[in-house]
Amino acid sequence: MQGVGAFSTLFVHNTQVHAQAFIPSACSPISYPFGTDYDTRLTESIFETCSKKGRSGMFLSLTLIAERIHLPSDMIMVHESTHRKYQDIMFYPEFPEQISQPFSPDILYLSSGFPPSWPTGTQPPDFICIVKRGEFQQAEKSVKQLPCSCLLLGTCLSMEGIFNEIHSRILFLRKQIDIFKMAVYTQQSLQKLIEMIFDIMGNPAYLVDSSFKVLAIDRSHDMRDLSAAWRRLEDEGYLPFDLVSSLINSGELSSMETQERAVVVNSRYFYVPFINYNLKQYGKIKGHLFIAGMKKTIRKSDIELAEYLGSYVL
Repeated sequence: MQGVGAFSTLFVHNTQVHAQAFIPSACSPISYPFGTDYDTRLTESIFETCSKKGRSGMFLSLTLIAERIHLPSDMIMVHESTHRKYQDIMFYPEFPEQISQPFSPDILYLSSGFPPSWPTGTQPPDFICIVKRGEFQQAEKSVKQLPCSCLLLGTCLSMEGIFNEIHSRILFLRKQIDIFKMAVYTQQSLQKLIEMIFDIMGNPAYLVDSSFKVLAIDRSHDMRDLSAAWRRLEDEGYLPFDLVSSLINSGELSSMETQERAVVVNSRYFYVPFINYNLKQYGKIKGHLFIAGMKKTIRKSDIELAEYLGSYVL
């Protein structure tokens, strides 16, 4: 496509947009009217859901931590024996056999090298292992044999330096998420919530109902200037008819809507990958949260974040 690079446009085709087109969900028929009433009902359901579910704070995965540390990628290794998530990070105790309480499964322990020991008969805790850069390759082999999960880092930074690095980045992320959640609890608009997603994930997002009417879209961050397709989405308020028809006929939409969790979609009809999170209510598709990989490459932890944030949208 001349004049528009792959980075700056979301859609492949210069399709004719039908602003009033009605595109049914591939998985479930639509049995309710659209327009203002539906938009209000979806907005109300967001805040009702958030108040009823009583969600706890965000837990951290090894992948999320690894992808936020500013170290060379060849000096980072994630070994997961379980897909556990953690509430906090602590230094590994100097004399673990003397501690009165067992290791907590919600805590990730920070250790200089491999822990010297852990209490006999207990499962070793998941931990972050700090080694010198020259020791990294040998340490990789040992990590792969561990019965627990481990994040291996090769660095000359001290334990305190690594702790501060991780803590500062995770603290910043949690503050951003707390601001997002506060916006939900104080009933800010869908538009406000969608634009806040960029601050957390670094990519623009938009929200559609199951007829692919745009309910909210990132209108900042120069998206209109970067992408003619994004500009059409803003102006016309619907995904292009031909594009959605292609998604339905190819089976891509059906595949997306069968997913219970957030997934990265590499569609033949889009220039860039995007995250899809299905918004469901009582088992039926009510809409989609799309996060397009237009500003930066989508990482594994972005999928976790999309799922976490998406759970607050419906």
